[in-house]
Amino acid sequence: MKEYLEDELMDTALTKERFRKFVEYAKYGNEENRKKGRLGACEELDGYIGYIIKKKFDAYVRNDPDFRQDLMQSGRMSVIQALDGYDVDKTRPATYFYIFIFHELLEQVIVMKHGITSY
Repeated sequence: MKEYLEDELMDTALTKERFRKFVEYAKYGNEENRKKGRLGACEELDGYIGYIIKKKFDAYVRNDPDFRQDLMQSGRMSVIQALDGYDVDKTRPATYFYIFIFHELLEQVIVMKHGITSY
């Protein structure tokens, strides 16, 4: 049990350190490094975005499997938009990005499946 907890803490530390690099690239790098930072952050959170889609929007995806790609793209866009405000020292990536990802996915469902906007 103790080894498992140590491994879990190590994974969290590695994720935060990888995100530190992505955030630095996205905020302060030249255009090429900014792209690398955004891409790295999106790749790092792809599994998490997929998890949110499966947990919260599975009925929509079961009825229209192609809709999953639209949701994944919306989730990635929300990560890119929120990346500038992320502080690695204050919170974990999943905790910070969850609300941004969920909001964007919900907006996508409302617009594409129900044909209405919240604005």
